[in-house]
Amino acid sequence: MCMKIAFILLLILVFIVLSLKKLNIVSLSFLLSMLLFIVYLDSVFPLLKFELKGDEVISINLNDEYKVGAAVITLGTDDADIYNYSPVGVIINSGTYVNDEGDKCLSLKMFSGGEEKELLFDNDGATDRTNGWIDGYVNRDTKNGVNPFSTGEVLQYSERDGKCAAFRILLTKEQIYNNDYYEKNLADYGALSEELFYSELYTSLGIVDKKFSDKILLMGNTIQGYLRTIPLNGSVYVYDRRTKVLIKGDNSDIEQGGSVFVQMRYGIANTVLVIRN
Repeated sequence: MCMKIAFILLLILVFIVLSLKKLNIVSLSFLLSMLLFIVYLDSVFPLLKFELKGDEVISINLNDEYKVGAAVITLGTDDADIYNYSPVGVIINSGTYVNDEGDKCLSLKMFSGGEEKELLFDNDGATDRTNGWIDGYVNRDTKNGVNPFSTGEVLQYSERDGKCAAFRILLTKEQIYNNDYYEKNLADYGALSEELFYSELYTSLGIVDKKFSDKILLMGNTIQGYLRTIPLNGSVYVYDRRTKVLIKGDNSDIEQGGSVFVQMRYGIANTVLVIRN
């Protein structure tokens, strides 16, 4: 490659010499020296070639003979973390599968964004990022096909290479069956109060105080009695505690006096889960 470049540059220099008779021997010698220096640099420091896989550089080719295969440069965000905007899923059922290495791994079937989705784990499991979102919560182990999930539970998740990398539980089986009404937000616009609950991530399990055509009044904090206005502009699902079955629903399934879980981002209720006895 460097020989082709050198030949082209040499032709350019010959053209300059023929066109500009005032070019002296010193200037020509300088240009030729620069040409030789460029050729030398090209032979000693070849252009780097990167092989990408997702958001990571997995190999670097220095030339045809040398390849650095262990170099990893992260270009994106950490997939093993959960963000406020991470997708939300409601679990339909859970099970296991065997990967290509013969390892037993966990799989979840769920609704996410109104559509069915299969969320696969590898045998190393995923990082539980629930932290303090739910009071008294104990982190879950998902390695080697261990299955700590139940139908009707709600989680945020992130994926890496088609496998679950991290998750955050937003609603547990215990909360569903014990009527553990609660509400939680990020406090990015202020701590929860009678006036404030607007947030990039807001969740609540509460009682429908009133229902209108396009919104409900939800009481998640039954001690304080705060009423939250929840717009009905997201996906609705229905979980039956007797049959332990989760199905897709619509706004007509929401009843005054019933239990409802809501996950909202700012003014959009992305996930509404109707809980029936």
